[in-house]
Amino acid sequence: SISVHLMEEPGSFEPMFLTGELEGREHLLVEPWCAGYVRAIALDAENWRGGGKGMESLLQPIFMFGTPEGWDGLEALPRQRQESLQAEIAPAVRAIHGFWLQRRTPGGGGQTVRRDAPRIGRNDPCPCGSGKKYKHCCLH
Repeated sequence: SISVHLMEEPGSFEPMFLTGELEGREHLLVEPWCAGYVRAIALDAENWRGGGKGMESLLQPIFMFGTPEGWDGLEALPRQRQESLQAEIAPAVRAIHGFWLQRRTPGGGGQTVRRDAPRIGRNDPCPCGSGKKYKHCCLH
C-alpha cells in the first residue's frame, strides 16, 4: 500500500509514526520507523551507495533518528532542531522514491541490458543440459 500511495499520490504521503507522551506533551516517535528504513537500506546497501551525495543528504534525517550514531548526535541538538529534522523525514522519503523511480523508468538513467546470446524460450531445451524444457527446469 505504501508503494501504491507513493506512485499515485506521492505529494500526500506521510510515514505512519507512533506517538508518545513526555513531560505532559505528545510527540512523535519516529525512531522505530527510521530504524526500519535503515534496516531496509542495509538489504541492498551497494545500490543505495550509488545514489551519491544527493542521496546521502536525503537520508540524513532518517539516519539521525534510525541509528545509534544519529541518536548520539540528536542528544546534542536543541529540541527545536530535532523537531525540524523530524519534519524533513516525509519530504525526504518522497524525494527518495522519486529518485529511484526515475532510475527505474525507461530513459531515466537505468542501465540497458544487452544479451550476448539470444533469449532462451520457455519451450527450448534447458541450457543446463538436463534434457528438459527450460520452463520445467531452470526457469523456476
